[in-house]
Amino acid sequence: MKGKSYEVQSLIDQELNELTEEAKQEKFYTDLKPQIDQIKTKLADSHKNELILHKDQIKQLLEKDIASRYYFEKGSVEAGFKYDAEIKAAVTLLHNTTEYKSILKIQ
Repeated sequence: MKGKSYEVQSLIDQELNELTEEAKQEKFYTDLKPQIDQIKTKLADSHKNELILHKDQIKQLLEKDIASRYYFEKGSVEAGFKYDAEIKAAVTLLHNTTEYKSILKIQ
C-alpha cells in the first residue's frame, strides 16, 4: 500500500475530531493544540502499522470477498474453509487412524 493514498477513520479519530471542534468552540483549543497534535501523530503512526499487524485478517477477508463475488455464497463459504480451525482439526483427526478409531471405538 506504499505510495497509495487511503484514509483510515477509526472511532478514536472521530472522537478526537469532535474534541477538537468542542475545544475550538469553548476557546480551549490554543491550550490543547500541542496535545491534540501529539495524539494525531501517534494515531497516524498506529494506522500505518495496522495493515502489517492485521495482514492475515485482511487477506482472509479479501479472499472471501473475491470468492463471493465470483462464486456467490458457496465461494465465500469454501474460501473460509482454508482458515477454519475446526475443519483443520477434523482433517488432522481423519489422518490419524488410531485416534479416529478410538473415538469411534473401533478395534
